[in-house]
Amino acid sequence: MSAQYMVYESRAPSVAVAYLMYSERRDVEDAIKSLNRRYPRGHPGVRLKPADTESLREFETQLYAAARADEGREGPGGA
Repeated sequence: MSAQYMVYESRAPSVAVAYLMYSERRDVEDAIKSLNRRYPRGHPGVRLKPADTESLREFETQLYAAARADEGREGPGGA
């Protein structure tokens, strides 16, 4: 297996992006940009498969829907 094949087929970047989305409440694009900034100069950066990108967008929709539902349960005054 070549290194290039591993970059394109690895799911680790998808897991890292999902973690940033969940833990830091980032959207998909912001999480990818944040992860890319952590790679050393000259590295090709995060390369997600289209299916993984679609799954992350669905996760984003669910994540923010759950956050909005939680906010609604707090009631007036935030408590």
